[in-house]
Amino acid sequence: MPRQLTHEEIDARLRTAGWHPGRDAGEEAVAALMASAVGQLQSHEYEADPFPAAFSFLQEFAFLDLEFSGDPPTEHLVFEVRFIDAARAEEISELSADLQQPLFPVAFEENDRGMAVMDPLGRFFYIHWSGFYYLGKGRYDVLNNLLTGDNQGDAAEFYV
Repeated sequence: MPRQLTHEEIDARLRTAGWHPGRDAGEEAVAALMASAVGQLQSHEYEADPFPAAFSFLQEFAFLDLEFSGDPPTEHLVFEVRFIDAARAEEISELSADLQQPLFPVAFEENDRGMAVMDPLGRFFYIHWSGFYYLGKGRYDVLNNLLTGDNQGDAAEFYV
């Protein structure tokens, strides 16, 4: 059975990273972060338009660096956009086309260089070298799945 973190465990990890209820990373900082992501994606011919759901998510979580379990922790989930190369932009484009929804990157997993993206419906997906995975909807599902590595399933279940 997949490991399930409690809401309290997830909130504790978030607090350790600097999060608190009602956290606001700042409108200008989030807009700049999103503009950077758009620029990186456009440089690889993927048109990305930020949408309100991604902005809201990043407004609460942008720039947090969440440590995974371990002693010492060796993996980090960073809520910003990093390392969008041509291959990663192509993967985002492919998943977006399959889902028939625009996607926007919201987090980066440093060890495996996986990327969490979300769609305007509030669904989160994980783009990894091994495939595309559904992470869930809502912070507890998403963070549980990212922090434990227990994804909810293949993203293909959501293809139109």
